[in-house]
Amino acid sequence: MRRTASKALPTPIRGSGTAIPEVESLERVANGELLLRSKMQAPRVPSRHVPRPRLIELLDSGREHALTLVCAPPGYGKTGLLAEWRQQEHQNRPFAWLTLDHDDLDPVRLWAHLIWAIRETAPEVEGPRPVAVDLYPNNLIDGVVPRLLEALADMPGERVIVLDDYQLADNELWDASLDFFLEHLPLNVQLVLASRSAPQLPLGRLRAHGELLEIGADDLRLSDKEAAAVAQAVLGSRLPSKDVATLVERCEGWPAGIHLASLLLKHSSDSHAVIESLVGDNRYVFDYLKHDLLDGLPEEIRTFLQHTSILSRLSAPLCDAVAGTTASRRLLEKAEHENLFLIPLDERREWFRYHHLFADVLRRELEDGAPELLPDLHSRASDWFDRNGDAEDSIAHAIAARDVDRASELVTRHARAVVRGGRILTLMRWLEELNWSEALADPQLAVVRAFTLSLLNSSHDAIESWLLVAEDGTYEGPLANTMPSLEFGVSLTRSLFLIGDVARAADAGRWATEQVEDGSEWHVEALLGHGQTLYLSGRASAARTVLEQALLETKADAPQTTANILAYLALIELDRGDVERGESLARRAIAGLEERGLGEVVSAGAGHLALGVALGAGGALAEAEAEIERGAQLRKAVCPTVWHAHALVLLTRARLARGDLEGARQVFELARIEVEGLRDVGIVASLLEDTERKLQAGIRRPVTAGEELSERELVILRLLGAGLTKPEIARELYIAYNTVKTHTRTIYRKLDASTRHDAVARGRELNLI
Repeated sequence: MRRTASKALPTPIRGSGTAIPEVESLERVANGELLLRSKMQAPRVPSRHVPRPRLIELLDSGREHALTLVCAPPGYGKTGLLAEWRQQEHQNRPFAWLTLDHDDLDPVRLWAHLIWAIRETAPEVEGPRPVAVDLYPNNLIDGVVPRLLEALADMPGERVIVLDDYQLADNELWDASLDFFLEHLPLNVQLVLASRSAPQLPLGRLRAHGELLEIGADDLRLSDKEAAAVAQAVLGSRLPSKDVATLVERCEGWPAGIHLASLLLKHSSDSHAVIESLVGDNRYVFDYLKHDLLDGLPEEIRTFLQHTSILSRLSAPLCDAVAGTTASRRLLEKAEHENLFLIPLDERREWFRYHHLFADVLRRELEDGAPELLPDLHSRASDWFDRNGDAEDSIAHAIAARDVDRASELVTRHARAVVRGGRILTLMRWLEELNWSEALADPQLAVVRAFTLSLLNSSHDAIESWLLVAEDGTYEGPLANTMPSLEFGVSLTRSLFLIGDVARAADAGRWATEQVEDGSEWHVEALLGHGQTLYLSGRASAARTVLEQALLETKADAPQTTANILAYLALIELDRGDVERGESLARRAIAGLEERGLGEVVSAGAGHLALGVALGAGGALAEAEAEIERGAQLRKAVCPTVWHAHALVLLTRARLARGDLEGARQVFELARIEVEGLRDVGIVASLLEDTERKLQAGIRRPVTAGEELSERELVILRLLGAGLTKPEIARELYIAYNTVKTHTRTIYRKLDASTRHDAVARGRELNLI
């Protein structure tokens, strides 16, 4: 099961050559957030790092495996070892390095940084589109990762990808996408993970197939010779071999323990006695750092270290703002010179971080000694990050400060860009962390919570509860996201997501459009909400006027909004009898999303429903049913909705048209149950009644095998006959994998076939192949 560069992938990869997803530039916004240069630069080898040639040789052997896992608790020198390896090997193989942080719980953010890190190793590679266009959660496995894999396979020579602090990537979608990445990893790439704990990846499968190289704590323990070198580097003189052996035994070869013990020996008159008293575990480290190291530091630097310990990364300007000093550059230089566990993050030595163990001790000291300072320190950090364009760190520190007003302002301001960038998991994390009483009662945040839950198809009761919080709150003037008022936010949510019932949503949509001017930031969404509720209320002519205006104002960064507008316009045209225009609008809606890798989002459902209605009107009944069925699947939510009920009614009618009376009745029953669970469903109620009359009359049409295939279906049938797989057909025709599946199902129906073999045989009988 060895990975190969030519393994077929499930999604077409458009373009030629080494086309890799592109990020616009370093430290610029991608998917609504900042790309951090420091995360993508390999750390320098620590000044007193002891070479480990045995382990370097072991790492080199990892090129024969898909995954190299360096897994051990803190203080085992994982990062230092990999930095040493890179320093020795990077002339032969480029290294793409990414250091993870707590914000990498969002897989979209993680892949954005990883893609850029890889592109840094291949400046000759040109990417077709910026990452902000391509990276969405639903598009990772079916779009972005396959295209990245093909680009890597096309790159000349070998390369290494290192993910450091991997334990911070605790997300199921990330695990699934990286598993896919590993399964298809080309032979010229070595993936290395450094982690404190075993990752949620199929390690058993990788071991069984010889695709895993593991370097653990036992491998990383220092030998007597290596421990002697560490002690000599710290002390400036050699320790007796007997003391070295005891030191290694007491610390069990733990590199951090041996290093810290050596620092302690430097200030002791009886090295032998100190070594005999050592206990090499975390308690010893904390005790040493607290009582022996910190207590002996000058007050200025000790205070500086404690106050800046709240930061995951440090720079002189940032530390000046947080610590309230102008001496940060000098103090950082002194901390590095004194070997106070400060790790540089870039070649210019502008950004640093504390060693994790040291940072933990510093924060504990601060929390125990001066907890009242924490809110102010976090607020200063939040302000600095906000002024320097880093929304994520600004929001994180505002939440840590429990500053509701600031957190509400920042989250509301950035929520829309984060969602449009596919990073709704980041927004959910912020909202979940804003969980104390004042934050839960904040009306501005309540609007964001309701809007976010609506995007996730949550229950209407949960959404309604947040809308009530917003309606009961007071907030003067426009919201931080430029919505003109709380009332507008509530009304827009009701109309866009049909919260409550159609009549109430229609009133909300009309009111919302009156509150914003043409061309304003929220006008298109208000028009969409108003237009769809007018259509569902049975006022198609008025809906058409509103939606056509919305279409004129749509922008390229809102593909889902555009798709919904086009889909509703398609349904209106179909109701008017213009099948050709209705089909054209529906196909535009679907294509606009599929080009962005958004073919599986809820917004795609309306386009498939409209296309199904158009195909049915043109006599392509099997295709019509397949499209409507897909639309219904995409419209399905955790609770009954008007959208899904509408889709079920249309699916009932499609099955009835094909003569599948029993199948139509089954779907109709589901539609009836959903409608009964809703207060007001607008025109769906009359559609349901009309459909029931047709069912009772038993209207049916016999299914005829051999229904004429479309031109595209003929091409796909012939490719199936040539032995190509569905992924290969998708790549050959430059269409989405899901589109191939839809066409294949239709071909089977039309040819009365249940397998590829049957379809191909039937095609040959009919002289289609």
